[in-house]
Amino acid sequence: MWFPEINGIKIESYDMLEEVIRRDASEFLLRSDAPRLLELAKLHLRLFCEYHDKEFIPRGTIARLSKETGTSPTTLKRWLLQGARPRMYYWLGMAPIHERKEKVDRILTGLNGATNTEEVRRRFSKLYSGEERVGASTHSKNHDYTEKFFLFLKEYLSGGIIKDIARKLKVGHTTASEWLRGSQLPTEVKFASLIPAETPSDDWKWLPLRLNSQLNIPEDFIQVPVEVSSPEDILDVLKQLESLTTPEMAEYESQFGDISDPIAFMYLLGLIIADGGFVSDTSWSSRVKLFASKKYNWSKTLGEAFCYAMGRIGISADRKSDSVRVRHGRTQVCRVWSSEASPLFMWMKKTMLGLDASTVKKENKIHADWILQMPREWRVSFIQGLADGDGYASFSTSTVAIATATNQILFNRILTSLEIRSSIESTKVRIRRHADIMRAKELPFFKHATGRQDRLNNLSKMIKLTKTKRGKLTTADFKLVLELSSKGYSPGQISETLWYEYGISRTTASIEGILRRRKEANSFV
Repeated sequence: MWFPEINGIKIESYDMLEEVIRRDASEFLLRSDAPRLLELAKLHLRLFCEYHDKEFIPRGTIARLSKETGTSPTTLKRWLLQGARPRMYYWLGMAPIHERKEKVDRILTGLNGATNTEEVRRRFSKLYSGEERVGASTHSKNHDYTEKFFLFLKEYLSGGIIKDIARKLKVGHTTASEWLRGSQLPTEVKFASLIPAETPSDDWKWLPLRLNSQLNIPEDFIQVPVEVSSPEDILDVLKQLESLTTPEMAEYESQFGDISDPIAFMYLLGLIIADGGFVSDTSWSSRVKLFASKKYNWSKTLGEAFCYAMGRIGISADRKSDSVRVRHGRTQVCRVWSSEASPLFMWMKKTMLGLDASTVKKENKIHADWILQMPREWRVSFIQGLADGDGYASFSTSTVAIATATNQILFNRILTSLEIRSSIESTKVRIRRHADIMRAKELPFFKHATGRQDRLNNLSKMIKLTKTKRGKLTTADFKLVLELSSKGYSPGQISETLWYEYGISRTTASIEGILRRRKEANSFV
């Protein structure tokens, strides 16, 4: 007969059996079939004591014992003649207690200190956008599995049997086995184990720069403020980012020059508000796309500047397929660039722009008064990003403007902080005064939208010449104005034509005055 033992401990009596079970495998006693299994083990012990040293079993013994004990003859035969053991010993011998402890310790060691439900919750409370995860539709299920996972480890360490624990916790037996092997962990536990254990600075939280594209787990954590209030807040974030060192970045640096990270960051923020778009991958990670019309010969340069600014903050971006867009009722073909996905953009959207994760940027006002507290060169870079995306210089109205239907007040305040006065209109902030147009030109107002800056330079030059050459037009110039008007040219088109084709400096307002006076004179004829 098989000598009764549990994990190397030889069992010499039923009292000893109960003592070993209570000490090393107490969870076994919670099984619904534990009493029946213990009775069979008790019977096996009795038979072992009586028959283990017998050379042979007398004929009819098995039938008699089966009748006396109510046990199957087959079971008794396997015990007495074939050396089989009661099923209880099979369950209890699946893993010695020291092996169980080694397995559980190995699993817990790999969790980076996130070894209980309370610590998992604490980690998520220190995670930026942790509330999005808590509010997600999958949170309840994920949290439920977190609790079950730690209960499973506790009961397994107490001697519980995997199949029994899995049934009790209502998880799949395969899932429980994978937990024990460490080949799979509950989503919330795995995520929490990757969040740094250290507590971030006051009012700062942990933010992963990336989510693993295969496993959707966070990587490369940095600390970010939940509110921006000073230049140091941004500098402290940028210090944690590493610029890309790719061949493309080397080419961009040769093309655009070496710029500081804050300047690149503020320009990028302005460009995103203007012509960029947040494309969400998850509720707390997104990529940024930039669209630039192909009708502008400088739009390719703008896209490359976008990629360069992205690279300065450690995010890769590249050219995508062209896209057809309809804006203001007109169809335009656009060059498209897109960044890689990163939770950093969701932080920018929420904390820096004051928008909800699901809010459409174009249709809602941003909240970014903190920009007014930034150094002057940062504000200039932000305005340049806005202007390169949504700005224009117009000869027809002798103005410079940034188109916006939602952020006129903020943009006006930033321009004012740069000593440039602008007027707030329904779809734009407009710079009208000649002195302010000159100041805009000197910033320069446009950085990579070179065609627009050229127009602004010419508009400024024209305004300057107009001021130094006041007086009536020559007869020839006067006739030219009338000729262009008769061809259907607007005052703005006349002003632009006079400047570019004839080198004559006349503002739209002066052209309007000439045509008005000519009309009044004709009415008296």
